[in-house]
Amino acid sequence: LGVVLLAYSRFDIGKDPVEERRGLGFSGIRHRGYSGLPRRCKSRNPRNFFHRRGNFYGISAVLGIQKLRGRARIALNSRSRETQRLRVGAVEGDANVDLGNRYTGSFEDAQGGLAKLLHQSNICPPGMKPAKTMKMSQGFCNYVWLVIPQCINASSSSSSSSSSSSSSINGGHSGSSSEEGESLLQKSSVVTKVYSPLHAMRTNVSTWGIVDRLASAKGLGPKVVFESEIGIIHEFIPGRTAEDADLYISSNRSLSEVAKKISRLHSSDIPAVFYYPEEALIWSFLDSMLREIRTLEAAEKDTEKNGESFIFPHFMEYARLEEEIGFCKKVLTKHQLPVVLAHGDLKPANVMIYEGGGGSAAEDNATTAMISLIDFELSGPNYRGYDIMKLFRKQPEKDRQENMRRFLHFYAREEGVSDDMISDFIKQAEIEAEMIEPLTWIEAVTFFALILRVKPDRRKEWISLAESRWKEYIRSKSQMLRVSDNALKAV
Repeated sequence: LGVVLLAYSRFDIGKDPVEERRGLGFSGIRHRGYSGLPRRCKSRNPRNFFHRRGNFYGISAVLGIQKLRGRARIALNSRSRETQRLRVGAVEGDANVDLGNRYTGSFEDAQGGLAKLLHQSNICPPGMKPAKTMKMSQGFCNYVWLVIPQCINASSSSSSSSSSSSSSINGGHSGSSSEEGESLLQKSSVVTKVYSPLHAMRTNVSTWGIVDRLASAKGLGPKVVFESEIGIIHEFIPGRTAEDADLYISSNRSLSEVAKKISRLHSSDIPAVFYYPEEALIWSFLDSMLREIRTLEAAEKDTEKNGESFIFPHFMEYARLEEEIGFCKKVLTKHQLPVVLAHGDLKPANVMIYEGGGGSAAEDNATTAMISLIDFELSGPNYRGYDIMKLFRKQPEKDRQENMRRFLHFYAREEGVSDDMISDFIKQAEIEAEMIEPLTWIEAVTFFALILRVKPDRRKEWISLAESRWKEYIRSKSQMLRVSDNALKAV
């Protein structure tokens, strides 16, 4: 069996400096048919065929085969094993397995990860714990806490309870509005993010934290204090997350600052750890989620035979999602759309406004709005138009075009586009964004289709969120075809 796996697996035959730094003995292993493994490998890239430092190539990853309820399970014997949580589909017949926890992790696991991360970073040495923590978000992919670095003895019971602020799906650095929260914000604090198994399923461990550090160095994101395969620690930014109103022409200062930051990110070189810089990562993310949905659907069908039925809306079924994603890929790959170092999840909530930007959008206009991008988990090579459209897609269509054009004007200026070429640049970027809009919606539908299967206790909420995005996908799908056809005719 090991020989068969080696034959069907693609191994990187050259370590990456990032992996050596982290002590990982593998990079980008992928095996057909086994979901959850890192999806990319470098062996198809001739530049990485031999060890970059001139040494002979070697494989230091070891595949261990375990039997679990009649199914083979692959485990990676490396330091990241505990965070990878690799698996093959649903575990049949095991009533003790919580599917939701296997993908999103239990809160207890996340708290354990928080303690390990604080120990690794020496913020709180072993035997100590932070004086105070405040849960900022329990998102789909990660758990986030605001932590006061001062540590106390772990056996002490005083100030040991965690106080929770309001949670959001992708809550960023926003804190509590209570007096206790305000007191926390005034002290030297850090934001600690613990990755979940779902994050490991969608992304490659070798890329974790890479864009966070790049953004930190370039002043595009918060300063990175520490990062490992468990999670990442940032400096805390007191401020607020952006709203759609911040991206209107009336909020000229914040709009221009956001455009400049994004332009600088997009103009950055794509780190070498991303093995296919010419390919958009969105397809990799979608493939990962589709594989999980397909595996879970198979498990659901087995369960249906035992009398329990699972009914999902047609737009959340694997076959329909695969068809629509395939359609988008077929249309978009006809065009040579620019692939840049993109944020990957550039919704307004992932933009922080601070230093005079803590009030309303109208107040920000009177001062210099300081901008910081946050949450770089999905960052990497991706379509430029994907980032741009995610910023503006929820605005009314009558406002979106005008606001986006103004944004692109600031973006082009920052990129150094000459005055006589700005008009053409804006027109081209608009075409990209309009063509890619359906992809931003179908990605969200696919995500909620996966979450529905692993967290069915909030079934109505997931279906409602997916349905609203499905409607937007259908609306923008015809626009994609029209814009694509016009672009092909122009060529």
